[in-house]
Amino acid sequence: MTNPRDQLGAREPLHLRVAAAMLRPFAKVEPREVASVTLLSLSIFVLLTAYYLLKVVREPLILLSSGAEAKSYVALLQVLLAVGVVRLYSWLCQRSRSRMRVITSVTSFFIVTLVVLCVLALAGAPIGIVFFMWVGVFSVTTIAQFWSLANDVFTREQGERVFPVIGIGSSLGAAVGSQVARMLLRPIGIYWMMPVAALLLIVHLGVTYVVHRREPERLPEPREPDDEEIAGEAANADADHALGGGSSVVKLFLERPYLILVGALTLLLNTVNTTGEYILDRTILESASTAASSASTFIAGVRASFFTWVNVCGLLLQMFVVSRVVGYFGVRIPLIVIPLASLAGYGSIAFAPLLAVILVAKVAENSIDYSLHKTVREMLFLIVPREAKYRAKNAVETVFWRSGDALAAAIIWTGSHLGFAIARFVHINIVMVGLWFGLAVAIAAYHRRESGDVAPAASAA
Repeated sequence: MTNPRDQLGAREPLHLRVAAAMLRPFAKVEPREVASVTLLSLSIFVLLTAYYLLKVVREPLILLSSGAEAKSYVALLQVLLAVGVVRLYSWLCQRSRSRMRVITSVTSFFIVTLVVLCVLALAGAPIGIVFFMWVGVFSVTTIAQFWSLANDVFTREQGERVFPVIGIGSSLGAAVGSQVARMLLRPIGIYWMMPVAALLLIVHLGVTYVVHRREPERLPEPREPDDEEIAGEAANADADHALGGGSSVVKLFLERPYLILVGALTLLLNTVNTTGEYILDRTILESASTAASSASTFIAGVRASFFTWVNVCGLLLQMFVVSRVVGYFGVRIPLIVIPLASLAGYGSIAFAPLLAVILVAKVAENSIDYSLHKTVREMLFLIVPREAKYRAKNAVETVFWRSGDALAAAIIWTGSHLGFAIARFVHINIVMVGLWFGLAVAIAAYHRRESGDVAPAASAA
């Protein structure tokens, strides 16, 4: 007997079937999913291009005005700011019964404030610290919001198949953004890259609107619920129609320890990454003092090259590795194995703390984080309720992420006042990577219980 699903696929237009076949080397995308996957990939591509333009602008502004240590200390302020952002975002979700209204409000705010910051910078205002904090809030909020939308559009089964393809758009946007920033650095200078990024955000918002019109707001397509879930759905039916629901963000976490574990993983991951960035920044500053070019040009050039290598490697991993790893091993095994790559990198730095070695190790760490690890972490939210896809996820990507910055700042402040050499910070990171590995094991076990899987659910690409 012919499978009804195969019959449905056969009735899809020829161009969609051809497009699905072209995507097969990267992941298994059904013809009916091609349009939404393509649009979401384009949306995150544009968003990441804008973000990496702004990252290149951010580095010389903060490093030359305040130094590598101050860059880490500002993270303490970002934690307080993140708490306010989460409360405001939660309030906005509760007041708005449409995801597009939330997305439009948030994105428009960042477009307007970016233009204001550009005007202030051109007028000579010292915006280094303010801009650094702005970029931090912008990145976690808009990227988390995008993946919340992707989690809302696709079911768990679909997400585990198509997220690697959408991630290609993310990796490609990051690579293009860092390379475009490198090309624009001398012709237009760092400040004029801000309005270019603002224009890209307008395009991102337009593409998101098309996705919203194509994919009506709905709960994830069903699996068979148990009696307890049926009762819970009946009790909260009204809340499910709004993104905000009726429960507080704190209650969401208290009711689901799984979310707390994911938040703790995010905190620890960012602590390791931020401390590693400090190690790199401190080494770059030492090298800038002997560079032939000006310090700002040297720092921006090294950072732009670094971002380019990170994102090119991340793109290649996203295109040819991620879907195969996730398809074969599922979500949990990569989650456990990834910390070992960071351990190898920091072990190499401990052996030879040179700028070239640090750059190579950080390129490897960040490219894996931005491709495989990012995709796996987004998939962790496929098994949580719709309310958590927006409100709890935003809290994880702001409060927990920025708390990782704060913990790293505390480590850096303590180490700086105790006169730690770079090697000592490397040793601290090695210890934290060990904790990260243990936490990943705990999340994998909890994910198995939450999803009810005996084996990985994803299909091979």
